Amino acid sequence: MPSVRLWESQIKRLKKNAGHGGTVITLAVRRWQNGTLVIDFNKEEEKRQEILQVYPITKKIEGLSSKKIRMILDAHRANPAIRYDDEIDELGKTIDFLTNAHVKKVNRQNQKSLKICKSFMEGF
Repeated sequence: MPSVRLWESQIKRLKKNAGHGGTVITLAVRRWQNGTLVIDFNKEEEKRQEILQVYPITKKIEGLSSKKIRMILDAHRANPAIRYDDEIDELGKTIDFLTNAHVKKVNRQNQKSLKICKSFMEGF
């Protein structure tokens, strides 16, 4: 079974996620691969008074050592992913408002055009 060597405190945090520790690791690595999480791997890893322990994962992460994964997890915890939910909701409300305003304007213009056409047709 594939595994990584993590600090004791990292394992405790992962276990708080009720069995989703592997998912947290995968998401952190994905953020790093996408460029939303920047890490300087040339920097020395923080010295800790902890023990490294083996943490089982379901799928081996190719090309990353345990040291890099530990650094990615620390950066992931220190820089939580940005949530855009509130901004998306606000923009959705703005789009709805502008769409409704535009539809009302078009409807008024159509009504005026219809009245002009009716009055023109009455003349014949």
